[in-house]
Amino acid sequence: MDGAALPAHRETLRDVQKRRTRRKLLAAGKSHFAHGGYMTCKVEEIAAAAGVSRAAFYLHYKSKAALLADLLIDELKWQRRRYRALKAETRPTEAQLIAWIESFAQAFEVGRDSLSLFLFAASIDHELQAITYRNRQQFVLLLSRQVPAFSVLNRDGSIDEARNAALHMLLFELEQVCQQVALGFWRTDPQIAFRTLAGRFLAFCKPVRKSRRKGVA
Repeated sequence: MDGAALPAHRETLRDVQKRRTRRKLLAAGKSHFAHGGYMTCKVEEIAAAAGVSRAAFYLHYKSKAALLADLLIDELKWQRRRYRALKAETRPTEAQLIAWIESFAQAFEVGRDSLSLFLFAASIDHELQAITYRNRQQFVLLLSRQVPAFSVLNRDGSIDEARNAALHMLLFELEQVCQQVALGFWRTDPQIAFRTLAGRFLAFCKPVRKSRRKGVA
């Protein structure tokens, strides 16, 4: 019948089992990579820790690198949630920015083991670097929509390349500082770094008018 809604896909028992196996492989891979080392860890060890066969591993992933890429994508989904936490109708205050940066750094510290792993992986795998770069560009556009003062769009909707590059660099600096603090490599007072970063974000802001309510002169 024309216009009739298509029936929703019903998840089968096999779908459920595949999802569970994938989750087990991700958890086992994350643990082995973080504590045993990515280079020395074997597929057989990951499969055994997940309670599946070597053949089952290859049904889900073609290699260790493919599993690591999936873990990185999960990590980037977490980062997206952190970027979503900053919202402001107009120009954010210094206090708002410092609180946001602090929460970012605290979250990195909680995931310190994973952070070390991904930094290492990105240094040896160019595709993982590309994934990170593409996602950072998505974060730029996300912040641009959530915080009008951070907008990288021109009036016609096109991207202002100069502002886009500037915000991209700010996010890169934010991630680098939070990583260094989380890993214990930052030797000076982190609060100084957080205030400095907040100042740079504020300097990047452009004037934004408050929206006026209907009926208000």
